[in-house]
Amino acid sequence: MTSNVALAGLLLLSLLSCHSQPKADPAPAASAHSSEASEVSITTPTADKLTILALGDSYTIGQGLPAASRWPVLLAAQLGSQQTPQIIAQTGWTTQDLIQALLGNQLQAHSDLVTLMIGVNNQYQGRPLSEYRKQFENLLKQALAAAPSPACVLVVSIPDWGATPFAQGQDTRQIGSQIAAFNAINLELSQNYQTSYLDITPLSREQAPERFASDGLHYSQQMHQIWAERAAKVLKMDCLRARDLASE
Repeated sequence: MTSNVALAGLLLLSLLSCHSQPKADPAPAASAHSSEASEVSITTPTADKLTILALGDSYTIGQGLPAASRWPVLLAAQLGSQQTPQIIAQTGWTTQDLIQALLGNQLQAHSDLVTLMIGVNNQYQGRPLSEYRKQFENLLKQALAAAPSPACVLVVSIPDWGATPFAQGQDTRQIGSQIAAFNAINLELSQNYQTSYLDITPLSREQAPERFASDGLHYSQQMHQIWAERAAKVLKMDCLRARDLASE
């Protein structure tokens, strides 16, 4: 989103990536994996070499934050990796924009982890749900092709920008309802393809001023840190533990 530059800046992105106006999305009624999954320690000797590819929009790149404060970068630190995530995301990107960007990018053929978080700009621009379903599935298949297994692809739900200070004076209920509809789709596709899933939408609805960036629309480093911690728990449980067991 941008303000009309802030609004276009709304929706977020880039590990692995580069998450125009921002759009928002529905929170899934039930997430495929609880963000409270018990933490499992990484036992692989190559934890410091774990590679992450992050696909998305302004939420992925952390609009307004320094690169070191973006959640994909913080996720790498949580997992003990010394590798800088490849981020393909841009403020204002829709699913179509990300598909277009991937046409000109060489995805790391064998990233250890791939995250996909996009859709808020689809909602913000009033793009149809049917279009989102088709394009998100396209992106999910590309993410799967770049990862070692479905469990090592993490779909992250769309934050509810209707609960941000920026949305004051707008129909926040309608925004939240629409976001939920988009999230229901990415959750369903995540389940169909058996990927990992992280529902951060409830967090985005908590009215904690310190969790918002100065533009009132995007999120602070504190929120990105929380997202990174939750994502690490899910990936340690779903992807990294399974990989360790397979190598025993």
